Amino acid sequence: MNEYKVITGDDPHSDRVLVLLSEQGVSFESTDLSSLQFSAEEVARLLELLGMWAIDIVNKGNLEWQDSHLNSESHDQEIIDFIVENPHVIKTPIVTKDHTRAVYCDPPEQVLRLFG
Repeated sequence: MNEYKVITGDDPHSDRVLVLLSEQGVSFESTDLSSLQFSAEEVARLLELLGMWAIDIVNKGNLEWQDSHLNSESHDQEIIDFIVENPHVIKTPIVTKDHTRAVYCDPPEQVLRLFG
């Protein structure tokens, strides 16, 4: 059985991804950013699965991000450490499958890539 985990936020894409997963008939665990806790290793693994840099998953419109000293020139580990302390700066939704694949779902239909 496949294991799907969804990181959701306060955005319309998250709701749509949950609907798309339900339509696929799969079970999934959903975690809202407000209750998310990551270690640096978990963030690094998620980035590896996504094939992205840390800066790529940061919501640059987030006020805490804007008030930080970090930017697109910052070292990846600095941004990962910031994400660990402020997980709500992550862009959502992100879906993982079996701890081996992940996709940032913007647009929401990107989640369907996990079924191919």
